[in-house]
Amino acid sequence: MRERTRKNEHLLLIQYPFIYRLHHQNALFKNTKGVRSRVLYVDDEENSLIIAKNFLERIDSTMLVNILSSPEEALKIFESYHCIITDYKMSTMNGLEFAQKIRANSNVPIILYTEWGTDELFEKANASGIDECLSKGSDRDHYEALAKRIKYLIKKYQNN
Repeated sequence: MRERTRKNEHLLLIQYPFIYRLHHQNALFKNTKGVRSRVLYVDDEENSLIIAKNFLERIDSTMLVNILSSPEEALKIFESYHCIITDYKMSTMNGLEFAQKIRANSNVPIILYTEWGTDELFEKANASGIDECLSKGSDRDHYEALAKRIKYLIKKYQNN
């Protein structure tokens, strides 16, 4: 059985290297001792996903951040998370459409996290059911602010 798993992982690495890396970085719900906040981050940019995951988990050791590049896949599993982070511009579905589909079934907190932040976009995001809008940044202070917003929204929703 173990040998078969290794062969399957090897095939996954060769055929779909990005999916293989995400699979191993996520280790979905493995080693969750002490984890109190499960966050799903959806973005079609691999580097943004990996950087944010690493920063957020270092900043807050009680936070488990799983990453997906497909909003369609995220719609299948979002219900097991305390908070969703989404980019705005993605290849198959934008963040507002993604949020509307989530809102049809759930009140999980949603953060729009984008480089394309304008007042007009943020107004549309609010109308789509998005709880917070943040512009992407690259320094540690920025990720600390994002982590604080995630914790605040989770606490707010758990108290309601």
